[in-house]
Amino acid sequence: MTQWVPFGLVLLVCLAGCSAIPGVEPAPQKEPAPVMMVNNATQTETFTVGVVEVGNNLTVQDGDGDSFNYTINQGSSTYTTSNASSFTHIDFPESASRHGEYTLQPGERKQIDVEGVAPNKAIVVLVYDEDDGTYRSIKTLSCSGAIQGYRVTSQKGGSDDWTMSTHQCSNW
Repeated sequence: MTQWVPFGLVLLVCLAGCSAIPGVEPAPQKEPAPVMMVNNATQTETFTVGVVEVGNNLTVQDGDGDSFNYTINQGSSTYTTSNASSFTHIDFPESASRHGEYTLQPGERKQIDVEGVAPNKAIVVLVYDEDDGTYRSIKTLSCSGAIQGYRVTSQKGGSDDWTMSTHQCSNW
């Protein structure tokens, strides 16, 4: 019976998907990361894509002209604006690499490959509502391993516009 205990623990760790095994490094990003942008909103959207080092800040200006820093963290995050606090201008840090701006009509989608992604860097997607002249959201993704896919979709939902994302990371 005691011989099954170590086997059971190993099996449990493997099934849990635990990647924190000492001495095992996550898989580096060898290929460009595929990023899909989808406009399911009822207005034209511009998606601005860049790569920013984790820990650096975006400079955000709101409708009142006040500025603040938005820190890029490890993992996946979304900062969504509201009518009460809309963002009118967002700057990437100087060290960021910008990959482009893509203006999509309702129903359009665009896939790109983003190079220069590493475990200490995040893909940042800014979603700008052209008709409103404000940013809808800031989406970020940083994986401890390779990013195998990132999809950012703008939606129209009831009285509020929103943005969702899905992603897949490889830890091995």
